[in-house]
Parts: sequence; C-alpha cells; structure tokens
Amino acid sequence: MHASDSGYTRFTDEWEGVRGEMTAFRQSLFQMAASHSRAIQDAVTSWVAHGALTRHPKLKVAIVENGSSWVRPLLAHLESVYDRFPHMWEEHPVDAIKRNLWIHPFHEDDPVGLIDLVGVDNVVFGSDYPHVEGMADPISFVDQLEELPDDHIRKVMGGNMSRLMKVA
Repeated sequence: MHASDSGYTRFTDEWEGVRGEMTAFRQSLFQMAASHSRAIQDAVTSWVAHGALTRHPKLKVAIVENGSSWVRPLLAHLESVYDRFPHMWEEHPVDAIKRNLWIHPFHEDDPVGLIDLVGVDNVVFGSDYPHVEGMADPISFVDQLEELPDDHIRKVMGGNMSRLMKVA
C-alpha cells in the first residue's frame, strides 16, 4: 500500500477554493493538517471493519511511504470501538492488523515504539531517497534501533521484508 493521491484532495481543494488536477507536493497548511494520515487510517479501518483481513487471514499488506505516526492513534481508536461493540466484530481488529500488516516507519518516526505496538515481525525498513521519507544515508536508520537485540535489528533491516517477499 503506497502513499499517493487518495482522492481526498478534491475535498480539501474544494474547501480551499483550488481548481484543477491534484499536483504532487502542492498542499496548503490546512490541507496538510486536515488530511495527514487520514487516507491510510481510513483504508486500514475499512479492511478491518469490513472484514477483509478476517476473511483473508493470509493476506499480507506492506504499508510504505505512509510513515507510522498514524498507527498508535488508530489502534487506540479501534480498541475503543471494539470495547464498546465487541459483539459486532468477528475478531479483535488489532489482532487482524498485527497478523496482516507490515509497516515501514519514516526515519523521524519512533521505530522502537512501533515495534512495541505491533511487534518486531511487522516492522520493515525502507528508503526511497531522495523522496521526503528517504535518508541520504539509508543504512543509518539502524542507529535508531541500537537499543534492540541484534536479532530484532536484523528483522527490521531486512529479515522481515525477505520473509514477507519469500526471498532467501
């Protein structure tokens, strides 16, 4: 699941009085604040609430170029909804997310905090330099993981993606 124009830009453009096609990297402060992480949260919520992840427990979704700052608030929200309406879910939504999703945090995100949330097996390293989420020295991302055990670092820095892609 790659970040791109979700289609939401048409709504913020309307609120801002902007006409024409979506232009990459042309957003007002309002647009950035109103839509930051909204599309990926809505997509993940849809997969969980509509039961796609439950119906397809072997489905594997890697979420890239979306960072991970959205994960904690979304999991908290889904926990709250589940607590109020557990009878409406076929399974706990957070369990489905932890089983089916792999997340690529941005370098400014908290990868260790993300690991605490979703588990080390579901966090993947990636870089798309010179895009905004990339780093000029991508391997330096490992410095953010130095407090982790070596086997966890190996998983994040390549092992998880290799396993996900079924490559030795």
